[in-house]
Amino acid sequence: MDEHSTPPRRPRAEPEIIPPGAEPRRKRDTSRVWIFTNSAGTQRTVFAKPGLFTLILGALVLGALAVATAVLVVGAFVILVPAAALLVGTLVLASLIRGYRRGV
Repeated sequence: MDEHSTPPRRPRAEPEIIPPGAEPRRKRDTSRVWIFTNSAGTQRTVFAKPGLFTLILGALVLGALAVATAVLVVGAFVILVPAAALLVGTLVLASLIRGYRRGV
């Protein structure tokens, strides 16, 4: 066997053995994020289910982002369409004036 091999790791947690007929424990339902740091410096993050307030707040933020994006797109369209029309009109007028100067 290789001398530099590492010994097998022990499981981080012992498995929970539930006897037959017993009800399994329910996990607590929290609306927080917990970050645990052990002595070795590694971290474990636990994400809980979001609550009603979190869902409503998330929907409001997504809606505000959608409205802001729509306003920017419509604003760009409102500004660029007249600018493009002005540019095309200027080019047409310039070509007409240039044609009259040549005597066509």
